[in-house]
Amino acid sequence: MQLPVNIPHLPDVFLAATGRTFFTCLLRHFQSCFGCQQLLVASIPDDKAPATLAAAFDCGFPADITPQALLEHLAPALALERDQLWVWTATQSAEGPLGTLPPSLGVASVWGCRLLDESSVHIGYLLLFGGAGQDSAQLLTQLRWAGLRASGELQRQQMQGPLQRQAELHQAVLNAIPMPIFFKDTEGRYLGCNGAFEKFLGKSRQQIVGQDVYGVAPNDLADVYRQADLDLLQQGGEQVYEASVATGEGTQRVIFHKAVFYDADGNKAGISGTLVDVTELRAAEDEAQYLTHFDTITGLPNQTLLRDRLEQELLHAQHGGYELAVLCLDLDCFKKINNAYGHDFGDQVLATVAQRMCEALEDEDTVARLGGDSFIVLAQLRSARTSAREIAFQLLEAIRQPIRLDNRSIFLSASVGIALYPHDGNEARVLLSQADAAQARAKQKQQGDLRFFTPAMNTAVTEQLLLEEHLRRAIEERHFFLLYQPQVDAATGQVIGAEALLRWRHPQWGLIEPDRFIPLAEQTQLIRPLGEMVLLQACQQARRWQDAELGNLRVAVNLSPMQFQDQDLVAKVCRVLDQTGIEPCRLGLEITETEVMRDFDHAIHCLTRFREIGLHLAVDDFGTGYSSLSYLKHFPIDLLKIDRTFVSGLPDCRDDAAIVTAIVAMGFGLGLHVMAEGVETADQERFLVDLGCAAFQGYYYGRPLSAEAFTRLLCTPWVAHG
Repeated sequence: MQLPVNIPHLPDVFLAATGRTFFTCLLRHFQSCFGCQQLLVASIPDDKAPATLAAAFDCGFPADITPQALLEHLAPALALERDQLWVWTATQSAEGPLGTLPPSLGVASVWGCRLLDESSVHIGYLLLFGGAGQDSAQLLTQLRWAGLRASGELQRQQMQGPLQRQAELHQAVLNAIPMPIFFKDTEGRYLGCNGAFEKFLGKSRQQIVGQDVYGVAPNDLADVYRQADLDLLQQGGEQVYEASVATGEGTQRVIFHKAVFYDADGNKAGISGTLVDVTELRAAEDEAQYLTHFDTITGLPNQTLLRDRLEQELLHAQHGGYELAVLCLDLDCFKKINNAYGHDFGDQVLATVAQRMCEALEDEDTVARLGGDSFIVLAQLRSARTSAREIAFQLLEAIRQPIRLDNRSIFLSASVGIALYPHDGNEARVLLSQADAAQARAKQKQQGDLRFFTPAMNTAVTEQLLLEEHLRRAIEERHFFLLYQPQVDAATGQVIGAEALLRWRHPQWGLIEPDRFIPLAEQTQLIRPLGEMVLLQACQQARRWQDAELGNLRVAVNLSPMQFQDQDLVAKVCRVLDQTGIEPCRLGLEITETEVMRDFDHAIHCLTRFREIGLHLAVDDFGTGYSSLSYLKHFPIDLLKIDRTFVSGLPDCRDDAAIVTAIVAMGFGLGLHVMAEGVETADQERFLVDLGCAAFQGYYYGRPLSAEAFTRLLCTPWVAHG
């Protein structure tokens, strides 16, 4: 159809404009040419569904009516209209199409065009409000042509709507995932990402999409990512690797997990990936690794790392053909410093000693702390190097220099034992034992002395190694048994408990006293299986007494320092309680004063959990270690046990009497019961009763007994002493 020459053609902008731009230009054209004020586009989802608003464009709809409400007023008339083009005017009857419109709208006419798709299926309407007058024919002519273009736009909108909603849903799902996710094309350009990825990088999605890795990361890191992408695209499948990532908060360590994705034709279309921030995990692992191999007080290698380094040094010395000196150094009377000034001050002294020892040695030498006040030095004795004796003198001289801390001057000395490779041995364990034996001999002679290992000392070392071998075999073959020493109530003289005491009966050597094998068990870490065995057997016996209804007897078990430091201690105790079925109140745990103070946080955690379970808790050997009363009051303990060394001098020794009196008074002040160990005489008992001591243990009330003998004791009426 040829448009009349006196009617303006549709502008060329309609050929390029799309979406809202197209409809806005269309309204402006009809407004300027014909005076139309509003334009509505309605969509028909299917033949039976009513028309719904797709778009509205106006030069000022009244505030009291919305485009959707306007469309709803016209819906009945639209449903009846069958012409391709039409016009409704206000001059028609009141029952006409415009009769239901609000008067405030002031619509004089509505011009309509049915919108059809390429198959001539009705898909919607294009409606113009107002205007035309004498140019109605021209308006309808242009409206027909505008309708053809509007049909295409409506189809595109109908097709893009679901796709847009699907894309928005897809992005919303991605954003809901807390783990950073991204995807790229085969050229490495980012196609998209989720909110977690934006947050992690500290960049917006607009700053990421369309960029390659060089646009979002430093070149050195981008090189790593791009090479990994190329390798993945070449081999296909999945890829996992760890790398650094530059973020808004600095450089982080992450684990990438990437995979190739494919298009509908099965061609590689790009890479999708996610990442896990492992920065804190790696830092924790590094700290754990450090704590595993280094001493936290001095920063020196600990016993674990020392053994590894000694093995390596022995290999190097063997290949290099030179001697190696192993020096065992122990500070003299260091316990006095801890007792006088506290462990924090003592730790500062140890750190200073460690620094001085390192400064006195060469870089290739190793200084390690075994624990307490004991150190090990590994020194290479090459041809141009001074002798082991001179190295020891240098160390001793460095230690003798006064240490000034907190306006105090501390003077120290040390005893040194020396073992040489290959003269004294070629195994790490042997050399360490020999150096320790030599150090012990030096300490016996005089403080500040040094001794080389000699064959005469070898007998003691050999006996120690032999004892260790038999100790391991005894654990496997169960040569250990328990004895039980009575604990009595001071007021009634009745047996209220029993302390489980470990004994070793050797098939050839007979009974071996605990003082001989317990320190060795601690040194070799065999105390762990021994301690667990004692706990289990003691609880099994407590269950037998519980079933026999022999009173509310409590069995006390000593926890070794190594046991108490076990992070799984609480769980292990709970398993034994479940396995044996004893009432928790029938089990008492005894921990030494020094061990309780070693790690305050760990002690609080364990003791609190034990209290919650219902166990009875005691501080053993009280008075022999160093403790702060400000800390002690926070521990959930029930009982203080006065060490036997203070009881043995009672009542004649004034110093012991003063110490015991103070301990009992302190126990009362903290709301704790006090038990005295090692009571052997009636005079000691009377003195302790007068002080108000709650319970006693010692030979005066009974020696350690077998379970059978102790059971008979419980069945016999108990006669209190005194």
